[in-house]
Amino acid sequence: MAILQNWIGSFAFIRLDGHADKPSPQLEIAVRQGVSGVGLWLTGNRGRPFRLRSFVDVETLGLARRGFALYTTLKGSNPVGLIWNSYNMSNENFNVAVLDVRAIDIRSVANASGGLNAPSGAILVADWTLLAIELDQEEG
Repeated sequence: MAILQNWIGSFAFIRLDGHADKPSPQLEIAVRQGVSGVGLWLTGNRGRPFRLRSFVDVETLGLARRGFALYTTLKGSNPVGLIWNSYNMSNENFNVAVLDVRAIDIRSVANASGGLNAPSGAILVADWTLLAIELDQEEG
């Protein structure tokens, strides 16, 4: 069985849990006081924030802490590529902007085997809040 590829920008992960939402048509609901019914305005294609949880093994606890610090450098930067379960999201014409990243678990582990960064002495789990940005929008 092949190992699935999972990347946010230049960061590789054992796993990315969650679902990546691509840009889609957005609606605005229009109502007027005293008037029955609603109107819908199509406001264009755009992404909505979504969350993914990353898991990666790291050689030491110190490297895990430094790795998380590097994740935070993506907040507010230009959109980056997303490969989720070996599927490159640029195939659907979008990259992602990192809105937030939070450490969920950073800890030492004993006797870990496998993973991306053997020998594994720590794990790093993070929650990412991402926003899909259409590729042609990045250029404009």
